[in-house]
Amino acid sequence: MCRSTQRAVEVVVIRAQLESTTKKPIRQYTGPDSPRRWQWNGLLRGDGWTATWRGFRPRTGDIELTGRFLGVYAGDPGGRFRGRVTRVQMIGHRFRRGPDGTIAPKPGSRRTRDVEAAPRFFDHRMLEDDAEYVDGETSVVVDLDLDDVPPIPARPSIEPSDISVAGDLLWSIDDSLPLAVSVDAHQRVTEYLLPGAIGDRRYVRATPSGCWVTGADGTYWLSPGNKPVQVDERPTYTATVNDETLLTFAGDATWRLYRPGSDPIDVPAVDGYVNSVAVVDDYFVAVVGARGQRKQLVRGNARRSVDL
Repeated sequence: MCRSTQRAVEVVVIRAQLESTTKKPIRQYTGPDSPRRWQWNGLLRGDGWTATWRGFRPRTGDIELTGRFLGVYAGDPGGRFRGRVTRVQMIGHRFRRGPDGTIAPKPGSRRTRDVEAAPRFFDHRMLEDDAEYVDGETSVVVDLDLDDVPPIPARPSIEPSDISVAGDLLWSIDDSLPLAVSVDAHQRVTEYLLPGAIGDRRYVRATPSGCWVTGADGTYWLSPGNKPVQVDERPTYTATVNDETLLTFAGDATWRLYRPGSDPIDVPAVDGYVNSVAVVDDYFVAVVGARGQRKQLVRGNARRSVDL
């Protein structure tokens, strides 16, 4: 919903582009007799206006909202624009060397040239020592019709970015929202809202009794019928599971093991980039070493031991 600081006079329904922020959600009070809930925030952009947004469900992209607006004066120098391109012009100048040796555009030499498409890179020509001048194009002007564009399709409720399966449950995580879902053999879908920031990429690792979620904001444990639990805030770059045990790597010489209902276990290993990990019987086998360096095979199990 759209928030205001004074009494609003009208409730409206709008379609707008919602840009999420990387801020973590906050636990918000919703009333004296209501439990606290996670609340996310972002910035709405429409045709010539912007508005702050807060809601109890993480959202992003082109969405439809019902709420109230309050007009305020505030700067908004950044942002993105969407429109139909009606004209593209290359801007060029004649450059010459000044008395002090600096190269600058000659006054009155600006010229334009219509093109079908702007180049990806500009051709920066160098002024030769014995040359009097050089002609070059250094910028482009694009005319946009902001009204003559079709509406962006509304974002689906989830855009899966990673999938993992164990038993009769398929688990998936959204590409940018802190939202995971499970789908059972009867196509029943269950949603799990994680108390994490919008925009972080996360990954799912299914187990026989639930699912681990890893990413830049730590590790979460999901189990059917329960709320998600953040078990660790340590960033995770690579992870894999063996039965119920999760092994994570954060780019240093200490790896970390997790099991449902237990405290994490630090495993001293080797410092280096983990190229890949495989599961062999009751062991994890990792290939460690940066590109161009000697690789090592590291074997570990769920009982703290690591073999090089």
